Amino acid sequence: MRQTFSRNGILTRSIAFTVIAFILVGITTLTFTVRTTHSEAERASITRLNQLLDTVESTLRVACFVKDNDLATEVARGLLSNPEVLRISIAVGKNTLADVRREGKPPTDDGASSRLERDIASPFNPREIIGRVTLMPDPAIIASQIGDYIFHQALQLAWQLTLISGAVVVTLLVFIVRPISAMSRYLHDMDPTTGDRLPIPAGHRKTEIGRLARDVNGLSERLVKALEKEHALRLQREIDENKYHAIFDNAESGIFIVDRQSMLTSWNDAFARLLDIARTSEYPGSLLLPDLGWEAPDEIRALLARVFESGNSHTLDTLIRRRDDARIWLSLVLSPAGDDLLQGVAYDISELKEAEASARREAITDQLTGLANRAGLEALLQTQINQYLLSNSRSFTLLIIDLDKFRQIIEGIGIPAGDEILRVTAVRLSSIVKH
Repeated sequence: MRQTFSRNGILTRSIAFTVIAFILVGITTLTFTVRTTHSEAERASITRLNQLLDTVESTLRVACFVKDNDLATEVARGLLSNPEVLRISIAVGKNTLADVRREGKPPTDDGASSRLERDIASPFNPREIIGRVTLMPDPAIIASQIGDYIFHQALQLAWQLTLISGAVVVTLLVFIVRPISAMSRYLHDMDPTTGDRLPIPAGHRKTEIGRLARDVNGLSERLVKALEKEHALRLQREIDENKYHAIFDNAESGIFIVDRQSMLTSWNDAFARLLDIARTSEYPGSLLLPDLGWEAPDEIRALLARVFESGNSHTLDTLIRRRDDARIWLSLVLSPAGDDLLQGVAYDISELKEAEASARREAITDQLTGLANRAGLEALLQTQINQYLLSNSRSFTLLIIDLDKFRQIIEGIGIPAGDEILRVTAVRLSSIVKH
């Protein structure tokens, strides 16, 4: 209840607004009432004075007809007994039969502006005017009567407005303020996540206040569902991030992120080991991917440009020389990752390249002598021919050497002996031939 009647409470503001509104309405109504009441009171006073003259008009006709001063004075004094009358003057032609005024009133209070004048007709011929009566009302008495009337009207209006304003305040308190205040207090301590819901005030299930309570409860339910969904998404995101970091950090392949300016933004430990660089958290400054010691850095720049331009993944096998002068083959796979970033994967393919080179050497090398076999000879001969055709000046000589009676040696001594002869011959020839 203390909160209900606080300075900033809705009830206090409602009462203040209602009182101010009724005061303004009362002042406006009272002003209008004063004006209309004053005019009505003046007209009522004139009506009463005319009625007073009506009661003595027949006597005034006789007094004026016989020109009886005593009778006229008696009638005048009778009229003067009315407190609203200040002065009575009765005249026949230029002769004044009676002129009586209330004692104790100064001449300035004659009220000439509101005096009543009436012609007196003959008692025998109503069309013949024989005299005139002039009645001057007492302005002070009339003003006092008007003031009393206005006071009673204002008092009646005041208590009517008071009753109405009190009824309005009580209505606001019972049907609006108290339910809203109760809802506000409950809402202040309500925890929607635990299932709390705003109760609908009694008697307001079908009113706007009841609808407001239902809307608040609906909003609370939607908020709880949104929070639960957000919480679930956040947990799933944390799980996904942990999985990603686990894969990123523990992968045996080198994984890295590079931006459009060729700047490495992050990389895992495997990438740091492959390229013999520090970890991401330990690197003190910026690091450009083409500046890592590639033997063909232009190929790296071209690969980056190709992936950014096409938006597709591309692969490159290239050599890199590490800080310990070790040369290794890396296979780079770059793929778009969004936001002007590329995700790269680096594999060490040195053993594969060595195996390929060994296989190529074995394909063109004789296993017995270590020299080129027929396929190797054809490849070497083709290379020499191409160089000759391109240079048009460099020449070469092809020398064919045959071992006489080699078949008889194999048949007589055996294949191992023949193989040994071939090896010795190949060594001797290799020692005297300039490469």
